[in-house]
Amino acid sequence: MRAPLTHCIVGFSLLLALGSALVPRTALAEALPAAGEGCMGQWMFNGIWRVRVTKVDPLNDSGGKQIGWLVTEQWRNGTDRKLAPGNTFAKDQVLVLANGAQIAATETTQGTLSSQDLGFHDFPPSAQYTHLQKFIAAGALDASNKPAAVVIPFDAAKEAANKPLPPYSVNPPNFKIKLDCTATPQQQAQGGSFELPAKAGCLSQWLANGLWKMRVTQVGPEIDNGTQVGWLVTQEWTNVSGRKLQPIQSWVEDEQLVLANGDTVSSGNETTTTFKVRELVNRDFNPGSSYTHTQNFRYDRPAFDPSNKAVKLLVVWDVGAYKYFTGKPFPGNPPNFRISFSCP
Repeated sequence: MRAPLTHCIVGFSLLLALGSALVPRTALAEALPAAGEGCMGQWMFNGIWRVRVTKVDPLNDSGGKQIGWLVTEQWRNGTDRKLAPGNTFAKDQVLVLANGAQIAATETTQGTLSSQDLGFHDFPPSAQYTHLQKFIAAGALDASNKPAAVVIPFDAAKEAANKPLPPYSVNPPNFKIKLDCTATPQQQAQGGSFELPAKAGCLSQWLANGLWKMRVTQVGPEIDNGTQVGWLVTQEWTNVSGRKLQPIQSWVEDEQLVLANGDTVSSGNETTTTFKVRELVNRDFNPGSSYTHTQNFRYDRPAFDPSNKAVKLLVVWDVGAYKYFTGKPFPGNPPNFRISFSCP
């Protein structure tokens, strides 16, 4: 598998975010950037990231005392390559309260760690991740001063200066999501993993893209010492290219397991699952030969929830890399597969 973009960019972006947290909140009120506005539940899109806020809850300490606010956000990668928000110069989020006061996401250590959880999270193409952002005031908290909006900014100038990265297509690329209004069904409909061009299929159905024929035959829980720790997806792969080939030589990306809540889990999410990936992608397939592969999918952020069922599998190829290295387009269009587990 190819390594993701360097995390040096991520670290630099987070240093910028930490620096902004040192600015007094009275000054932050003057420094908030211009932003496109939306409501709770509305997907906002800036050419790279699709983001929506679905919930805001009080954040309590271990003793039950409220210390801040917990904002539930869903993020989706709207590009055709693997990215992390920190790679694309996502900046420090700010929670705006009803009286105009503000809490920076990195104002406290807990908030900073929460912010880094998102900044360092790798998103394959069309992947989704539910992020819980903590906003904890450095001083005393007035619980009656309710959250009014979340501002999610990005540094478009730095993004544009890095030519390998996709540019933001919206100016400004920042989001201001108001928490006192709810999006209509039409506003909620933007974005999603279904936007990735892919051949659609069902359980046990063969799909082909000119190089590979593939199907999913079984989906079930992965059990370790009597406890479910993930999901197992059994697959059959056949080389239909007419020549000896490894899946990695055709620039296959991470597989993504889509869960019932829309979140996706990469096959390379953990060390144990990455080892299983390598069994498939580094395998030599003679022309016409087949292989049965069982891929495990595990995650612990957020905590694994067995009730959040596996509903689909996305198998994605990097067509740009294939064309660059081979000098010819990928033979199947679209090359990707989207396999639903809810139909036979």
